[in-house]
Amino acid sequence: MGFETVVMNFSDVYRDFARKTECHYIDCSGISGTECLCDGDAQIEISGLISNLRPSGKIGEVPGLHWLDSGDYHYLSKLWTDAIAVPFTLLLLDHHTDMQQTSYPGLLSCGGWVKTVMETNANLAGVIIVGAGCDSVKGIDLSDERVSVFDEESVSGLSDKELERIFSSVKLNGALYISLDKDVMRLSDAVTNWDCGSMSLAQVESVINSVSLDKRVLGADVCGELSESKGAAIGDLAVNLRTDELLQRFFSGVFRNSCTGDIL
Repeated sequence: MGFETVVMNFSDVYRDFARKTECHYIDCSGISGTECLCDGDAQIEISGLISNLRPSGKIGEVPGLHWLDSGDYHYLSKLWTDAIAVPFTLLLLDHHTDMQQTSYPGLLSCGGWVKTVMETNANLAGVIIVGAGCDSVKGIDLSDERVSVFDEESVSGLSDKELERIFSSVKLNGALYISLDKDVMRLSDAVTNWDCGSMSLAQVESVINSVSLDKRVLGADVCGELSESKGAAIGDLAVNLRTDELLQRFFSGVFRNSCTGDIL
């Protein structure tokens, strides 16, 4: 099964990656009101730029892999999933739950976008959060039965086989959308501008493979880059570029193995 790659540029961090990758390149660097918090005008403008690329859940639709820049722009996942018109589960691999209550009504927050999706998207059937730090998990209300959390402590020390055993049996409601913030990973696999987790790239891939096996994957996104303007050294950029290239190939396999029919 084919897929489309979309690169969203806010900080020019994908300069080398985009040169090597066949992609839709969307330049958002000139849009104001976007860093960490996204105002209403920016949401409208960005939604217009991606309107023809967003997944809807229609049969035969080609899934997309969306590169979102740093974790400051993780709220873009909300805009990418807005058009999904079938029941779906969000698989979030992130060192933070992104379920904070925003203090800024009307603004979309990188730290609260999951909560916003839960409140506004009627087709969201479930959220599976993997790798969040214990402090981040303590700060949210887990009474919603749609939410399942596997925190950092419960997954970071597990082998690939153990992860496969746990996540292959996770109940999935509807189709699947995957969102990965690279801050869930250890420093040797990703250097971000947020505090990092302890999962390896191999563990992240094991979780995604296990949850997505024989499922209909509507799309996926990746964030967690670190730009030179945010203090990235040459070695940091090399680590992130290597991981991005590996993830590009990995998701190619995920989409290739995805169910293409109306299988939920």
